[in-house]
Amino acid sequence: MGPTCDSRCKRGLDVVLELCERLGVPLAMEKLEGPTTCLTFLGIEVDTEAMELRLPEMKLKSLTSTVKEWYGRKSCTKRELLSFIGLLSHACKVVRPGRRFLRRLINLSTGTRSLNRCIRLNGECRSDIGWWYTFLPQWNGISMLWDGQKEHPDHQAWSDASGSWGCGAYWGSRWLQFPWSEEARGWSISVKEMVPVMWGCFVWGECWRGGVVRWNCDNLAVVEVITRGSSKDGHLSHILRCIHFAEAKYSFTLVANHVAGVDNDKADDLSRNRLSSFLSKVPEADGYPTVVPQWLQQLGWVSGEWTNKTWGRYLTFCAEENTLPVPTNEDILCKFVAWLFVRDLAYQTMKSYLSAVRHFQIMSGLGDPFASEMPRLQYVLKGARVERSKSTPGAKRSRLPITPAILLRMKDVLNRSGMQSGEITVPSLSAYCSKSHLTMNDVSVDRAGRPGIMHLTLKASKTDPFRKGVTISLGRTEKPLCPVVALLAYLAARGSREGPLFQHSDGRPLTKAAFVDQVRKLWHWLVWTNETMPATASGSGPPRPPQQPGWMTR
Repeated sequence: MGPTCDSRCKRGLDVVLELCERLGVPLAMEKLEGPTTCLTFLGIEVDTEAMELRLPEMKLKSLTSTVKEWYGRKSCTKRELLSFIGLLSHACKVVRPGRRFLRRLINLSTGTRSLNRCIRLNGECRSDIGWWYTFLPQWNGISMLWDGQKEHPDHQAWSDASGSWGCGAYWGSRWLQFPWSEEARGWSISVKEMVPVMWGCFVWGECWRGGVVRWNCDNLAVVEVITRGSSKDGHLSHILRCIHFAEAKYSFTLVANHVAGVDNDKADDLSRNRLSSFLSKVPEADGYPTVVPQWLQQLGWVSGEWTNKTWGRYLTFCAEENTLPVPTNEDILCKFVAWLFVRDLAYQTMKSYLSAVRHFQIMSGLGDPFASEMPRLQYVLKGARVERSKSTPGAKRSRLPITPAILLRMKDVLNRSGMQSGEITVPSLSAYCSKSHLTMNDVSVDRAGRPGIMHLTLKASKTDPFRKGVTISLGRTEKPLCPVVALLAYLAARGSREGPLFQHSDGRPLTKAAFVDQVRKLWHWLVWTNETMPATASGSGPPRPPQQPGWMTR
């Protein structure tokens, strides 16, 4: 490698070609390149002018497509896993932090000898694949060349944490500090020391792109964990993986360095909220601290795998839209639903993703984003549901209503209003909860004596995903199918027993399975008697209907 116009490089190449010819070493001349400052070697482009290592564009697209196919898989053969590991291992030559997210896949592949044996991908391996899935869309395939023995780093940062007040870090004129919450006060000191390192890597990482950062810390355990790249502690391992993500995202290299506590007095002032002392020692410091976004603060609190499928996709969406994950609003959520829709996700999956985003914002201390009305989001969800049902013909069975004519024939054994069975039934007695299922307290009337209107309050409903509650009003009709008369008759037979509103005579709750089973039996009986057993002239009729369960007795 060398400049094209450099005669020394040209002479060196000629000497090598002549030597190979004399020794009889075959050469593939079509692969010969140079002299040049940008050379592709073993599938990796080496640029000595820009000091960059990068994957060719086609290889990057192929890798992204392959990771997308693996994202969400739960099993594979050993042959498939080894092939996938080979692709990621090749990319790790450029993405140095990626090696930490490959080790568990390699360990899994050693569990069986047969190449055709099916292997189940555990949660840890799926999390590592999730890291690649989240990282690749934000990566341009370029990594900086770096001499591991470089004595003078491009940047130096300092941090410290106290067990009493909080933590702090500074780099040049920029600094940050944060007080501990009640929950965080119970963390180990090693976790507390790692948190400001992670925050600094994210908030200042863009300024460190392509450089080497020496992070000075007075906690030897933290320095060893960062240098080793792994930890047995789950919380430390989680924060370390976040740091590696920031390294890969912003293409910088982090080197941990241990310093004595007396030499880390400035960061110690920040961690103990001695701001005036810090500013006097660092006169060039900014007047205001660097803001740590709320979503980044939350990363320190999450001790589980943060690269799960839901959060990973939401982070990818936010990166594409150039917006912060939290706080969210109706515009962001509408775009997120549209983003999920074009990726062929089911309607119920979209709602689950919205619930996950809602949970994360509540855990971040920002409140419920759905507390206020979001009419546009509801319209977008409704449109997604309708269009998704059109795109999957035959996926949903046709359901015909139970008409008044059918109910008139069932009225001796069935007295119900037109609500969904899941709203009036209970899965089991152990699953009964008075806060979500119907009880006697959920029934009210407009007047005593002879009520004209009865009200049922549904605390939870399939059509009420945000659990705001809805009231169903039943009016007296003075006809054979009067819901008020039927419900009053049932309540009189039921008595004042505690438990679910609808239950059998022995106190067992009415389950959805029992309800559907009895209605199906009644329907089959009605169809059978109508088609094959008409009443005779002597007045004999069809056989008796199925035995009435206790909850149907008037």
